[in-house]
Amino acid sequence: MNYNIGDKVKIKPKEWFDSNRHYIIARVDGKDISELYGSIVTITNNFIGGYQIDNCISVSDNIIDFKIDDSVKILGFSNKIFDVQEFISMGKTYKDAVGIIFGDENIGKRVLAFPNWRRSFFDCGAYGLDKSFSYEKAATEICGLEYSKRLYEQISESVAVKECVKYKRGDLEWYMPSLMEDTTLYTLKDSINAVMKAIGCDDSCLLPEKGNVLSVLNGGFSVVWAVDFKYGVHIQVDAFKVFNNVRAIALLPSEAIDNDCDIEATDEQLINALRKRGYKGRIAKRIEKVIEL
Repeated sequence: MNYNIGDKVKIKPKEWFDSNRHYIIARVDGKDISELYGSIVTITNNFIGGYQIDNCISVSDNIIDFKIDDSVKILGFSNKIFDVQEFISMGKTYKDAVGIIFGDENIGKRVLAFPNWRRSFFDCGAYGLDKSFSYEKAATEICGLEYSKRLYEQISESVAVKECVKYKRGDLEWYMPSLMEDTTLYTLKDSINAVMKAIGCDDSCLLPEKGNVLSVLNGGFSVVWAVDFKYGVHIQVDAFKVFNNVRAIALLPSEAIDNDCDIEATDEQLINALRKRGYKGRIAKRIEKVIEL
């Protein structure tokens, strides 16, 4: 792992040092590094073979648990946004949080719920389904909220969607992500998982290292669009299999107006977003022709 000056990192917990003491090559004001057990600190200087962290002389990178991404934050039950370090310093854990705030320039800000379910997209048939998404359409659909509500209300067999929409935590309106929102989760999964670990989540909360995470967008009667979380590619999977992962997300309350699902991105913004994520296929641009009568 490469670290840079200014990076926030979490020092490994006391239990690690008890069994690996011979790896410690750091001192804090002439004392053992024990004062930093489990702490989040900032790298201030680089050294060959180690790092200086805050007022440490030298710290080997093998005592660093993980790096904290400042762009990933925590939403409390009062709808207050916390930095990870601030949240932990208050003695809080994931039990005191609504979810994890994530996002990028393409989707804006979202809140990720803690549960990871294993559900099928449909139970026994997509009766009443009146819409499916081609890849070109699915890859550029920014928000899954409206289609989640539509499936929840119209199709009783939409198992995964119901799990998301019925989820209750805080006063948010939870829904199943679009393919673009799932892709942002994949892009930030290491940072999101690091924050979850830092606030006490166990492995059952974490975004998967491999396997598929379903989107709310079906590709037909029996398939649904998903993101492969090992390779980051968009794929179609069997809508009736239960081995796929399902996550719930919500709009960030303080940005609900600016971050509404009716947001319209330009063709150039959507194309750039897909190119950044490695898509090399054909992309069709919309053409609007105005005829004056």
